[in-house]
Amino acid sequence: MLPSFDPAIGLPTACVHRRLGTRIRRLQAAWPPPTKIAEPANDDPEVSPAKWIGSIQALIPHPIFALIQKSSDFIRIKRVVTWQLRFLRNYSSSPKKHVTPVSRWLTAPELRDAQTLLISVDKEHHFAVEIRFLRKGKPVPVTPKLATLAPFIDASGIIRVGGGIQHASLAEDTKHPIVLSSDSQLAAMIILDLHTRLTYAKTERLLHNLRTTYHVMQPEPLSRE
Repeated sequence: MLPSFDPAIGLPTACVHRRLGTRIRRLQAAWPPPTKIAEPANDDPEVSPAKWIGSIQALIPHPIFALIQKSSDFIRIKRVVTWQLRFLRNYSSSPKKHVTPVSRWLTAPELRDAQTLLISVDKEHHFAVEIRFLRKGKPVPVTPKLATLAPFIDASGIIRVGGGIQHASLAEDTKHPIVLSSDSQLAAMIILDLHTRLTYAKTERLLHNLRTTYHVMQPEPLSRE
């Protein structure tokens, strides 16, 4: 009886099986044996599952700040916030207190209150660490944000530039400009609004007029945009 051949290799089948068996045994000898997991001893101390007790606080942005991030027009967002404040004021007060009818137009004091709220909410996001130090009466850490500005918080909760010109015969905003971050979307809208009102003046004039009311950290990139 003739031996059977493997057509793929051209060798007898028995020879092929012997070679494969020898190679498999060599691989098994060279391969490290599996590591057995040791069973715990009877005298091992019992380890109880770890427990964690705490809380996780999700930082939800202020709704006004979320509105700032989605806006690009300073006049429009100021009017929107003014209407919101009027609604809250009318909703919280009783009808008997409405002795005089509410004007259908927005008033200048209402617009100023809305602008103050926008600036106050914006600085809470960009200067959170510095505000904590200022409210505790501690010196602000020397950071690139407020270095050498001697900042303070005014009665409206706005950060202003300090310094030695408080006795000068200048407007309060000029003596102590409002501090805004260069990363602030509100600062970008204020600069764009001023640029429009100055009929698209050059950068030097734009920055000069800006500094009469605001101190924007590194305003040059924003003014070029």
